[in-house]
Amino acid sequence: MDAIIVHSCKAVQPVIINDRHCFECYGFDLLIDANLKAWLVEVNASPSLSCTTQSDRIMKTALIRDVLRVAVPDSLGEEPFRGAQAWNPPEFGEFTTLYDESLDPDGEILRSMSSATSTAGISAVHASAGDRRASATVKEAPKWR
Repeated sequence: MDAIIVHSCKAVQPVIINDRHCFECYGFDLLIDANLKAWLVEVNASPSLSCTTQSDRIMKTALIRDVLRVAVPDSLGEEPFRGAQAWNPPEFGEFTTLYDESLDPDGEILRSMSSATSTAGISAVHASAGDRRASATVKEAPKWR
């Protein structure tokens, strides 16, 4: 699933608007076959956050909480801004870093789902256990080569 999400983002990177002051939530619809292979069905920009079931409400509430935690860190406004500063990523919640451009200029997938989470994430995925859907959030449109 990691590779599907990363390669899908790479494929459309030239047409993604790169606005460093915004982020986008993408919904990846994946099917898992009998051999546990993931197949991409579609990708939705700004997927619906309406809830139809209790499990849907739990997953989407956690997604919104974690997106806001990444986009608006708890420490925002605690110290005055003094020029350029290194980004210290907030707690990622249920997000997992899939691609970190600052560590890998060639664009390879940096981790498998069982590896530790990177602390300088650019692209992340938020998935709920038992749910077949995943949502990805890109902090800033990456500049893949």
